[in-house]
Amino acid sequence: MKSIRARLTTTVILIMCLCFVATSMGVFFSLGHIYKTSEGAALTDTAQRLSKMASGFMRKTDSNNIYYSNILEIIFRDDIRAYSRSRGYLIITVDKYNRIIYSSENSQNIIAQKGIPQSFLQSILNGNVHKTDKSLSEYYGIKVVTSAYPVYDESENIIGAVICSLPTGYLTRLRMASMGSIMLVMLPVLALSILVIYITSKTITNPITKISKAAKLIANGDLTQRVNVKSKNEIGELSDNFNMMAQALEHSDKMKNNFISDVSHELRTPMTTIIGFLQGISDGTIAENEQEKYIEICLNESRRLSRLVTQLLDIARMESNDNQIDFSVFDINEKIRQTVFKFKDSIEEKYIHIEVNLENDTEMVHAETDSIERVLNNLFDNAVKFTPEKGIIIISTSKKNKNVEITISNSGNGISDEEISHIWEKFYKTDKSRSMDKKGVGLGLYIVKKILANHGKSIYVLCENKKDKIFTTFKFNLNSAEKEITENGSKN
Repeated sequence: MKSIRARLTTTVILIMCLCFVATSMGVFFSLGHIYKTSEGAALTDTAQRLSKMASGFMRKTDSNNIYYSNILEIIFRDDIRAYSRSRGYLIITVDKYNRIIYSSENSQNIIAQKGIPQSFLQSILNGNVHKTDKSLSEYYGIKVVTSAYPVYDESENIIGAVICSLPTGYLTRLRMASMGSIMLVMLPVLALSILVIYITSKTITNPITKISKAAKLIANGDLTQRVNVKSKNEIGELSDNFNMMAQALEHSDKMKNNFISDVSHELRTPMTTIIGFLQGISDGTIAENEQEKYIEICLNESRRLSRLVTQLLDIARMESNDNQIDFSVFDINEKIRQTVFKFKDSIEEKYIHIEVNLENDTEMVHAETDSIERVLNNLFDNAVKFTPEKGIIIISTSKKNKNVEITISNSGNGISDEEISHIWEKFYKTDKSRSMDKKGVGLGLYIVKKILANHGKSIYVLCENKKDKIFTTFKFNLNSAEKEITENGSKN
């Protein structure tokens, strides 16, 4: 399987090479156009300048003889030689009889063989100027561009012509030389770019490789694996999210193991008690006058087992994806009154003082009746269990931004900051000795939080000093029925 690094590097290199080739071709043809334009203009300027110089030393005396000024002749020849050598021009000067007066060294072989086409010369003698003409290419057998100007005497009569030609091969050599210079710069840049791409791809793929290896180890059961990537980009964010996922999986695995251990313990303890006492009654170890007491203990332990199984089934139902909530409108204040009445005996037994502070006589909410009743029962049962004799329990409801806030507080020893973060976990019990909570199994608050989460709500707990006592306060809110009616009305 081809690695991401190899694919990424190969793809980028191919793209760069294609861009390099396309750029080179573009530069090559652009240089051709530039050179043709600039050299064509220079060629025309040279032909015009040389024709003016020729006019200064070519004088007409009769139809067959032309006299030349020695000084101008020398200057003219030097200029022809210079243009021929520096620019590669093929320069020819002829009189009107097509006799060669001067020619550059590099044109002598061609001219000696073929001369100037009479039709071309006649066009110049007729007063026509040729600029970058290509018509002589076929005649000379090489590709050339030609500029030609007539030569005039002092009477403005045409007495000859200066013809300057430039082989296009010279332009090609110029282009190739320029491309060579460009290549000397671009090839090292391309090589450096490939190196940078390889290094960059390595910085991208190395963390992914680490994450892949860690994921395989996690899949094989090693949930302690983490990846150390210090990048501040998307790869670093992926690494952080992977570590959070691994941590969550590890925590979930620990919770699962703890859950199995706690369930086993919670089941084993009452079953051991029941089996032991029933065995004692069966074999006569327990005296008849004490059997009733031990049967009552067995009944209590059986009820505790039943509650545990019921709670576990409820948790499984709440955690399933198909858990449907049957919303309805009901009076939360009336539910609170009913809940307090249910615990009347336990309240009187411990001489607990109850304060019920309801902002309104009725407070209609939109929620699932049975689930919220379960929340109130669990929270109030928790409050009664952990409130000392002659303690205080305060229950209140109030309107908060179209929500109804429910608060249940109880005096007591409070909950430490360390324990607050754990009280929502399954089977967690703050009273390890069971001195105050003899019947609980540590699932009540977990169920409370789960029910409210299914309603899209949260619950908060805090400890505070009020009336010279430490109070533990649980606070949550529900959607007001008024809010639900308003939202439904706006939708309709």
